Amino acid sequence: MTARPCKIFALVLASMMVLLFVSGQLIRADGPSPQPEAGAATVEKKAPKTKEERLRALQLEEAELTLRQKELMMKEKQADFGNMEALYNNKLVTLQEFNDAKKDMEEAILAYEQAKLNLQMWELESWTAAWHITIKDTIVKDEGDKKYMTITLVNTSEQVKLERTQRMIDEGIIAPVDTEVSPEINDIYVSIKENDSIISDPYEIYIPSLKLEDPVTLKFELIKDVESVVVSMRYEEQEEKRNIHLKKV
Repeated sequence: MTARPCKIFALVLASMMVLLFVSGQLIRADGPSPQPEAGAATVEKKAPKTKEERLRALQLEEAELTLRQKELMMKEKQADFGNMEALYNNKLVTLQEFNDAKKDMEEAILAYEQAKLNLQMWELESWTAAWHITIKDTIVKDEGDKKYMTITLVNTSEQVKLERTQRMIDEGIIAPVDTEVSPEINDIYVSIKENDSIISDPYEIYIPSLKLEDPVTLKFELIKDVESVVVSMRYEEQEEKRNIHLKKV
């Protein structure tokens, strides 16, 4: 075989190899996406927010926008009053115009202060679920002809910080305030029920304060022989009910 046919043969062979490689790439590109290997990490989708959670988030957003708007309005009215005061001092405007500008400024300041309070109240409202009491233990014990139930409660609340309020502070929209909220729970009322009927003596026990992770044990006399009860706890303007199956000692 001469040199020229060898070169032609080599070029044809190289061209065929290039075509085979390109075809393979196209097939892989058009084919199904590769599946993740077994054991590979996957990103889990977050559960959608409930209607109440979404509503609270929107109310918080509205409260922040309102605060920003009221802060701008307050600054505008303060500047207007400053200008009006200078004009009044030079006898260029009437006393009525001066007083009107002063009233507008004072109303804008009040609206700003109210918006500041509203933001903090809505932010606290959005954290309602952060305050939580856990029933650590319940025991039923016979003492003579009476039956007593002891229940141990623990404050397992989260540490709450008003993050939106802190952001407003960082941006200079409001003056510094304490944004750390104590997890301590005050004014707790505990009762033992069967359905909606109280079946204990005393009917209710009042706990003035429950500090974080500081357990408190309560003792009730059960005035009815039951295998399960409902522990009712009222605090933070809400009532929690827990169904408890009793264990005897």
